[in-house]
Amino acid sequence: MFRSTKQQCQAIRILLRSLRLDHLWTETEPTKQAVNYLAGSPMSHGEEVLLRCAFDFWNGEGRVELGRDLLGVLDNMRLERVLTLALAVNASAEAVDKWISSNGAFSGLADDLADLDKGIWGEYKHIKERRRS
Repeated sequence: MFRSTKQQCQAIRILLRSLRLDHLWTETEPTKQAVNYLAGSPMSHGEEVLLRCAFDFWNGEGRVELGRDLLGVLDNMRLERVLTLALAVNASAEAVDKWISSNGAFSGLADDLADLDKGIWGEYKHIKERRRS
C-alpha cells in the first residue's frame, strides 16, 4: 500500500511521465483535466489506458482490464512499469519507495538528488566511475 497521498501521487506522476502526461496529476490529486479525460478524451488509446491505470492506483475508478487494456496496447516498458508498481503497492510502502527510486530517476520526478543515486541511475554512475579508474 501507499504510505501517503504524496507517495501515491509521486508514483502516479512517474507512471504518467513516460507519455508526458504527468501534467495531469499534481502532488496531491488528479487535475480537473485528468478527471475530464477519464470520461472521454482526444488522447491515443495507449495514453488513455495509462491515465486509466493512474486512476486505478488513485481510487480504483480507471477500470483497466488486463486482456482488453494492457496486453497489446501498452509497449513492454510501460506495461512493466504498471505491473511492477502494482506489485510494489501490493507488497509495502517501502517497496513503492524502491519503485519510485528506480523509475523516478529517469523521469525527473525523484524526491531529491539523493534519489538519483539509487536504483538504475546510481548503478549506471557506479559502473561509469569504475571504468574511468
